[in-house]
Amino acid sequence: MPPASKGGGRSREEGFLFVPITHPSETKAWKKKVRSHAARNPKARQQRVAAYQKSTTPTEQSQIEDSPARPSIQSVRLWLVTTLKNGSRSGHTPLLAGSPVSMLGAARTDPFNAFVRRVTIQEQGLLDHFLRSMALLELIRLPEMEVMVQGERTAFCKMMTTYWVQSALADPGMLSLVLLWSMRHLATVREEGYNDPVMTMYKMETIRQLNATITREGNNISNLTMAKSLCLASDANLVGEPDVAEKHLKAVERMALLCTGGTKSAVGEGDESLNDLQMFFSENDLSPAHMAQVNLSFKSEESKRAGGVNRNMDYVIRPTRTPTRAA
Repeated sequence: MPPASKGGGRSREEGFLFVPITHPSETKAWKKKVRSHAARNPKARQQRVAAYQKSTTPTEQSQIEDSPARPSIQSVRLWLVTTLKNGSRSGHTPLLAGSPVSMLGAARTDPFNAFVRRVTIQEQGLLDHFLRSMALLELIRLPEMEVMVQGERTAFCKMMTTYWVQSALADPGMLSLVLLWSMRHLATVREEGYNDPVMTMYKMETIRQLNATITREGNNISNLTMAKSLCLASDANLVGEPDVAEKHLKAVERMALLCTGGTKSAVGEGDESLNDLQMFFSENDLSPAHMAQVNLSFKSEESKRAGGVNRNMDYVIRPTRTPTRAA
């Protein structure tokens, strides 16, 4: 209860004071007056509408820069600076995780945030560009490599591109490699050069993840690990680092000897060098036909005569058989 007034007036008996403005029966008349007042001020109404549309509609330039189909180098660099400033302590980009109450991404590559880590809008654009382009075959810079495709080359490239992106779902190193190659391809098309900090970040992340994978796999090197090493060698040649490319190829030679039976070479016994590495690509493990064959030579013809071995490896893009357990 409110206290009584000091002037000796009447004290209010209720805690709420109702001030009637209009009678419910006069609602229609009041609405008519408000609409008439708004109609007499069209200029003010137009200004309010224009201000609202300007605040909600992005400019044409911002639409081009933020478009996930063709992200600019500047937009990706801005994302990198923001990520390093806000998310370095937590180890990941500080974005909302996918949930029933969060907005669904519009990108067709990863609308449900299924990748091994959350990808940004700019990275979704890079993934989309990688899927649409022929970057996988156009950026190969390995003079020692010969690619022979049985059938249409474009169809094989699309299948391998899809396989790469699918592998990036669970492999952080593969994800960084795909993003790196997508940016390399954009820079090649636009003739912008390769000296970009974002590219360097993706390359260093790929190398870091590759080292961790090699340590974890030991002598049982997987085909995907060797593929990433070959891609790093090709990327080194692309940016003009032949010495670095040679080191990556030496690592591939060592891994090929280990994972195909030359385990004794790890302690200085048995196979010491590799002549040729042949990789056969099949769509599934039920079809005996190969879609493509890649020959990678590690020695000249004269060096091959002095000794060395050849290795064959099979890559199955879409395995269908369930592996059986040993008894």
